[in-house]
Amino acid sequence: MTTLRRDVASLPVRSPSQTWEAICELVAGQSIGRADIVAATDVATQLIAQEALRNDALIFSGNGPQVRIYTLHDEDATSADPDDERPLVNPATEGEWSASFPVDASDFEWASRAMAKVTSRIAIRESES
Repeated sequence: MTTLRRDVASLPVRSPSQTWEAICELVAGQSIGRADIVAATDVATQLIAQEALRNDALIFSGNGPQVRIYTLHDEDATSADPDDERPLVNPATEGEWSASFPVDASDFEWASRAMAKVTSRIAIRESES
């Protein structure tokens, strides 16, 4: 399976909500699936603020290559290479797709309930890191 990785600068370069907006643009563009990831904004921004994507990826799977999104924080964010945020040729949210968002075990219950209320396309999983 082909895998694509993108590293998105977050705090202090972007706020958690700006980081999620950048991720939405990167993986969805103007695809029809964008509505599902935009619906996840409240949950995603809380998890980004907790650096959930620092060491474990938000994973998009579907018709094309698997896409793994990580966030960069602190000095890594300020020295990030803009090429690491280049848009995907084909949105990861076209056709049949799903995503999984890593969370710390202590956040699993609330994040799972909150995400399930807004979209069935993005699952919450316990972080491996």
